[in-house]
Amino acid sequence: MSEINQPSSRLHFIDIARSLAIILMLQGHFISHSFADYTTMTAELRATGASSNYFFDLWCQFRGFTAPLFFTITGLVFTYLLVKNKSGSFWSQKRVRKGIKRGITIVLWGYILQFSVRYIDIYLAQGINSRFYAFHVLHCIGFGLLALILVYWIYSKIKRVPLEVYLITLATAFFVIAPMIHSKELGFFPSGAHPIIQNAFHGPNSVFPIFPWFGFIFFGGAIGSLVHRYQYKIGQKGFTLRITALGVAACLSAYALIMMVGKEFPTNNFLGRGYWQFNQLVIIILILGLMMQIQLKSRIKIPFLIAIGQNTLSVYILHVILLYNAIFGIGLRNYLSKSLTFGEAIFGAILFIIFFGLLTKYQPFVMARIKRILPSLKKEKNQVSP
Repeated sequence: MSEINQPSSRLHFIDIARSLAIILMLQGHFISHSFADYTTMTAELRATGASSNYFFDLWCQFRGFTAPLFFTITGLVFTYLLVKNKSGSFWSQKRVRKGIKRGITIVLWGYILQFSVRYIDIYLAQGINSRFYAFHVLHCIGFGLLALILVYWIYSKIKRVPLEVYLITLATAFFVIAPMIHSKELGFFPSGAHPIIQNAFHGPNSVFPIFPWFGFIFFGGAIGSLVHRYQYKIGQKGFTLRITALGVAACLSAYALIMMVGKEFPTNNFLGRGYWQFNQLVIIILILGLMMQIQLKSRIKIPFLIAIGQNTLSVYILHVILLYNAIFGIGLRNYLSKSLTFGEAIFGAILFIIFFGLLTKYQPFVMARIKRILPSLKKEKNQVSP
């Protein structure tokens, strides 16, 4: 069997896509945080459809699909590994137990990163700040992984339809229902609930609420299930192009259908909304298809990209600490906040990405050296002790 038909090779394009998502996130956060005119030009772009800088507008377009790509890839990888390693009863499966643990860990990290020792005196005097209860990236991903496991459990009990059908149906539901959840008529939803619960749906600190963002995780899960189902066809000539074209056509059809409903009910704040998500899915499918084609044609392996793509959680945590002063209250925000020109911000973002690339590439080597040194130091200490 050729190398291209091995599972590790087939998933190589996913690692590169995941690396692309984290790199886009790193540069997006760095530039938006450090660029002096970011707030002004963003407001201008939203108001008129264009700012005074064409390259800034183009950059904003790329930044717009970073989060959808990241959420989709997360669901894809998690579900692929979940169905790939299924054996025995549901609770005896290693990936189920590991997935539950990882989901809870990610959620806990989400809240830890919203704490800062710099404000410990304020916490003691006035209590926890409302921002601590924000529902951000890690909260949504952590609970999203737990939701995927729940759907997988339902599928294990009722196998009348494929897993991807469950996931695509749920993804569509989260996309379509989202406009109603976030409508001005409802206000903050659910009304009167604790901020942790309210922000998960629609609250004052909902950054990445489960509506619509669970939809991207579920859709990624559906792709992961399909990749596993057709893993031995991925290397066949033309299969990648056909499956990509089918995915794009399905998303464009959903987009067109929602737009048609919106024209029929122009005053309804629920019907005919939620088409933006399907527009993002078209871009994501095209990116995945392109990555797969590049891999099939060239078999290029880039260790730098692979390393950073396989350590997304540690990269995310560290970049929040370094860039947003999380936990320790000290970081680049003290020095770079809205202070650089666009060119300087781009150069800084490149250095920021290179730093994390080198860190993830050489981390295993450094950790291995530390593990070798520690036993020898312990042995040396025991020899000199009386």
